[in-house]
Amino acid sequence: MNATTKSSFDWSLHLGRWLGIDVYLHLTFLLLLAFIGLSHGIATRSAEAALGGVMFFAGLFVCVLLLIALFVWIGATQEAAAAQMKSSFAGATVRDAMLTDFRALSPQDSLGDATKLLLAGSQTDFPVADGGRVVGILDHAALFQALRERGDRAQVGDVMRSEFVTLRADQSLDEALAEARAEGGLTMAVTEDERLVGLLTPENVGEFFMIRRALANRPPPRPRVPPVMAVPPVIADLYPSRKRAT
Repeated sequence: MNATTKSSFDWSLHLGRWLGIDVYLHLTFLLLLAFIGLSHGIATRSAEAALGGVMFFAGLFVCVLLLIALFVWIGATQEAAAAQMKSSFAGATVRDAMLTDFRALSPQDSLGDATKLLLAGSQTDFPVADGGRVVGILDHAALFQALRERGDRAQVGDVMRSEFVTLRADQSLDEALAEARAEGGLTMAVTEDERLVGLLTPENVGEFFMIRRALANRPPPRPRVPPVMAVPPVIADLYPSRKRAT
């Protein structure tokens, strides 16, 4: 803390710590309240009006302070969630989170063929491959827009997204998510040796995060306790002298 900051805090009252933030009330604010009360009192010649003006301004200040604290809390929560997600993806690759059970279309397929695949399973975005090479992606929203504009006889190659970024299966998941954010969170094709091997979807990434989080929060395993072996009872000889005499 430099000398200027320290001198400014000398004229401030420490109100407390809210949501991890030190809140100070500068004495000039009290002077401002006094000025507002005095001006209202002179204008209305009423102590109640002067007090009402002071209370209104103080209430407005508290509302603004609470609004600022809310925005700070939201930002801190999002930052904590992002840090938790980043730590959950540590050491993971695209292969660990990608969708491997998927269906692909060809550029010559019709939109009717795409709707049949859409209804047959839970897949909503379809990669478009030609000779084993990815040439485009047909997104869910683009499919319905094309159905409205062109009908179900239009070809997939005419409406697919031809500008896209492909990911490598051995690529770091954290690095891949940065590229996915640049693509607007759309489904991305995953290749290995130029072959289509999977899809990275927002839903799969979310499920992978929940799995990692559940595994990280599980309680530690209980130590195994060896079984207790029963010891046979020992019967004491109550009459040793009789046994010797016999």
